Amino acid sequence: MKGDAEMRGDAEMRGFALSDVQLGDGPFARANEADVSFIKKLDADRLLSGFRRSAGLPDGGRPPYGGWEDSRIGGHTMGHYLTAAAQLVSSAPDPEMERRLNYIVEELGKCQRAHGNGFLFGARLSAGEEPERQFDIEEGKIQMEGEMLTWVPWYTLHKILDGLLSVHRLCGNETALEIACGLGDWVCARVAAWTPEVRAHILTTEYGGMNDCLYQLARQSGREKYREAAAAFDDTALMGEITSERRDTLSGRHANTTIPKFLGALEQHPEFAEGFWEKTTARHAYATGGISDMEHFHGDYDLDGRRTQCNCEGCCAHNMLKLSHRLFLRRPDKKYAAYSERLLYNAILGAIDTANGTTAYFSPMATGYTKTFSDEDPEQNKFWCCTGTGMENYTKLQEEIYFREGDTVWVNQYMDSAVQLKAGSLTQEVSVDTADVPGRMRVLFRYRGLDRLLCRIPDWCGGAWEAAGAGVDRSAGAPDGYAALTLAGEGSFTLSFSMPLKVESLPDNREAVCFMCGPYVLAARLGAERADEKTGAGIDVIASAVKIVGGQEASPEIVYGETHREILPAEVLRLPSGVSREDFAAHVEDYMKPVQGEPVHFDLTGLEMEGIPDGSLHFVPYCEIVRERYGIYWYVRE
Repeated sequence: MKGDAEMRGDAEMRGFALSDVQLGDGPFARANEADVSFIKKLDADRLLSGFRRSAGLPDGGRPPYGGWEDSRIGGHTMGHYLTAAAQLVSSAPDPEMERRLNYIVEELGKCQRAHGNGFLFGARLSAGEEPERQFDIEEGKIQMEGEMLTWVPWYTLHKILDGLLSVHRLCGNETALEIACGLGDWVCARVAAWTPEVRAHILTTEYGGMNDCLYQLARQSGREKYREAAAAFDDTALMGEITSERRDTLSGRHANTTIPKFLGALEQHPEFAEGFWEKTTARHAYATGGISDMEHFHGDYDLDGRRTQCNCEGCCAHNMLKLSHRLFLRRPDKKYAAYSERLLYNAILGAIDTANGTTAYFSPMATGYTKTFSDEDPEQNKFWCCTGTGMENYTKLQEEIYFREGDTVWVNQYMDSAVQLKAGSLTQEVSVDTADVPGRMRVLFRYRGLDRLLCRIPDWCGGAWEAAGAGVDRSAGAPDGYAALTLAGEGSFTLSFSMPLKVESLPDNREAVCFMCGPYVLAARLGAERADEKTGAGIDVIASAVKIVGGQEASPEIVYGETHREILPAEVLRLPSGVSREDFAAHVEDYMKPVQGEPVHFDLTGLEMEGIPDGSLHFVPYCEIVRERYGIYWYVRE
């Protein structure tokens, strides 16, 4: 049997330009539209304010936004905004956003020239404070104690540099590249002066993806000197330790400090990036694809024991999707596309309020809580990190659907969409029917000017799929997990996948189960009672304060970096006498009944449920639940 590489040939795997792929009607398009509406609310001069103040320029009476933007991490939102706006503009013509983007870049250039050394920053300054003071403190040049005098300056700088590179790469703005090179020169000079002790300390801090963006700067500018600075941020000792065969090597590590390091590792140490992805997705991910509790990793497979209201930080989903995307481009494998699907349909789609475009910080895996969304009013918004990555997520959804290798098009995700090809086009319309069990996902493809297509066969269909259409033939030479289809010039065909209900349990407690239907994680709706009650969970961060299940409630204390949880009796579902968990999982369709006229909605009945009205739980796709309580995981006991 031929190997994958031989079957595919030597052509390089590539994505499509954002402008080549358009989302059709559906949940992903609605998420994109909501995100764009939020992005367009933001005032360019308010985002520029901190940069102008740092450079000693007048802010024109336009102060920074509040929350994190008026703090030592101020300016991070600008980086995210630049990337999100660049993705928006490059996806489809938008003269208003293009003018705004060009204006911001020109104004940032003025700020950089005022500094005079390539530096550019937007954090809040105290009276008389030097703009580079946070970096001096981080490097030990200034010894200070007491109040929080730094936050994460290199992390913030990464966002700014990455945003400038996005504007150049996606929009062809040469001024953005000039500014990025000036900032890169400043970084090079700074890094060249590090002693081994200073570098060792910097590697312990949260510096985002500084290695990643500096390698990117080297590629876009053609200047190799930036690669040397990038390598200074490669924490190879840590990467080797984390990806070793030992257990629990991620335990206690800050998740969103760690993930970006491995994005940068792809440049010179791809084996570390692959090993990290394998360990993280296999041992630390929930059914939605989300990871972390209170922003941290914990022991291998310690998932049920860490289910709180502070799970699945939005930034982690953003960076894990980015890592999966790049790993697929480097070495195409269905596992990367399958995990991306988990994130897209659940963690990503489930972290936006399509009514106003706000995005979630925490998405609890503990039953009875609500998600934590930012404020739709920019004047009230705290501008969390997850607000920034949230803006980016939904302006590039289309990049995960199609890939190309030579003349062959790969379809990794099933979403309503259309892609323009060199001499043709391909569209897909997705419909789901769960009136019967198992349900089915049907994807109608229309094609023109395309001879060969590779379509991913999702693991969740259990091999039950069909391709029907005149002039469409299955052909040999498909990589594992894909169907190779030979097409006839122009026409249409339908791919149909079985969507059986499935029960998934957590590795540290087989009684803790969730329900899935196709790509959808299901969650029980638990009402909106006291859903607006929040409590502090970090600097200007909030989380759901009270869990309520079946009329029972609890309010475990939140302590940053720790897990506090309480299980309510109503979270336990007892099986009928004589029915084992194995029998229940094998025949879950006897208990989960489809709701007619509402695809992927089910009523769970036939189990003993303490405090649950009518002894029934109504399950819907997790991504449909916004500002109400829910339960993904339940304890099913005999």
